[in-house]
Amino acid sequence: MANYLDVRRGDRLPVVAGVQALLNAAGAELTVDGDFGGRTARAVERFQKDRGLTADGIVGRRTWGRLDPHGRHQILDFVDIVDADLDTSEVSILRGIGADPVVPRYLKEASPIDNAVRQLAGRMRSTFLLRFHGHGEAGKAGVASGECETVPDPEGYDAQAGGLPRGDFGNDWESLLAWRRLAGRFGPFGSVQFMHCQTGRGSKGQTFAANAAEAMGVPATAGIDDGYATTAREVMRYEGPVRTRCPGNVLSIREWAKGQRLPAASAYTPA
Repeated sequence: MANYLDVRRGDRLPVVAGVQALLNAAGAELTVDGDFGGRTARAVERFQKDRGLTADGIVGRRTWGRLDPHGRHQILDFVDIVDADLDTSEVSILRGIGADPVVPRYLKEASPIDNAVRQLAGRMRSTFLLRFHGHGEAGKAGVASGECETVPDPEGYDAQAGGLPRGDFGNDWESLLAWRRLAGRFGPFGSVQFMHCQTGRGSKGQTFAANAAEAMGVPATAGIDDGYATTAREVMRYEGPVRTRCPGNVLSIREWAKGQRLPAASAYTPA
């Protein structure tokens, strides 16, 4: 078991561009533009049929496992567990599918954002997709923003909620500096997704996505509507529309993807 994607027809995301590139490595002839339309769905179905998989046109657990058979395209999740509900939903679901999410410990001597980035940096290795999970609002994504009496403590560290500072990624210098510490840790077609509720909403959400993309050097996507995380599908997918911004003032995923290259064929040929 391992972490995986859930992308399907109708999705317009940077990770779809990476999937299209991998399908092309298997013989498809797709435009790598991040738009999961009919041609991409049919290419996925052909890929699945050729390998004895259910030809549903969805890149899920088994199909992703054949596109990336050696796990070279890291998918990493970070979960804010200052809210006990996130520990029993996102963390449990991710571990149940075989993922190993970053579940941070919060120490009084450091800020929540510093703790989050420090622990993420130690885990990232040419990351293909980094997903953040937590509570959010327009222009904010929770890093340690829950409200509970005690902090879930799966790592065995002593931490009481009452003595811990709260923290969010937002449109501020602390977030920009933190994100810059993650730049250079992404691989080809790497991107980040903020799965929080409403983070991409309005002008604040637009600024947030643009700042995150520029600071980390990869496209950043944020949800506009509320999200629910009661199933694996809901943990991995947005509920409704999203906002994506690419670094370097690039206006579209298609233009960004032109500058991305997979490694040598022997390193990524799908199984």
